[in-house]
Amino acid sequence: MLSKNKSKNIKNKSVDCYIYFMKIMNGVLTFNSHEDFVKNAYNISTIKNYVFDKIKTAFELDIEQVYLFKIKSESSYFVVKVKKHEWLSALEKCQEFFIKNEDYKRCEECFKLICSLKEKS
Repeated sequence: MLSKNKSKNIKNKSVDCYIYFMKIMNGVLTFNSHEDFVKNAYNISTIKNYVFDKIKTAFELDIEQVYLFKIKSESSYFVVKVKKHEWLSALEKCQEFFIKNEDYKRCEECFKLICSLKEKS
């Protein structure tokens, strides 16, 4: 049987995980049209950092996929997501970008995440 303190800690962790999960789900970049996406996706640095942060958070929370963008159209919307088995490829692209732009701190973080991902799989 769990003590009150342990039970409270488990509840708090569940709430924390739920909050992080909702941030991942709700923290999706939304564009009003395909043209809006193309026009605003030019800032590759922002996109690469965003993708890296989303995958890192999902990895830490053991979530199977990451929702990145939502693009609205007249009658529906499209969601761009990256499933767990695709993370390695996405992270390698992020790492290449960080190296190219001499962002070595971010590159090191990305390298560590890639290693962790390879270890876990």
